[in-house]
Amino acid sequence: MAAIITDQLRILNAKNFVAGIQSSDNSYYAFIGLPNALSYQATWDQSPPTPIDSLNQSNDDWDTMLAMKKINSSDVSQVVRKNVWTSGITYDM
Repeated sequence: MAAIITDQLRILNAKNFVAGIQSSDNSYYAFIGLPNALSYQATWDQSPPTPIDSLNQSNDDWDTMLAMKKINSSDVSQVVRKNVWTSGITYDM
């Protein structure tokens, strides 16, 4: 099935995310946690894992967190990916 996500929608989502962080009404956090390699299989393309649908599965994320940081407005900026252009190479749009 083809995706209907356009570049303009991605840009709008990025702008909304940055605006949400800059607002004092919201709080965003980033965390790192323990990986569980046994939960993921090499057949990700053929049989992806089912979505988290219970409190026990959600609590596993909290139980395996190693560190967490609150994201401030000074931590976020909207940027464009840098391409080092080389003559003779065709690049994606």
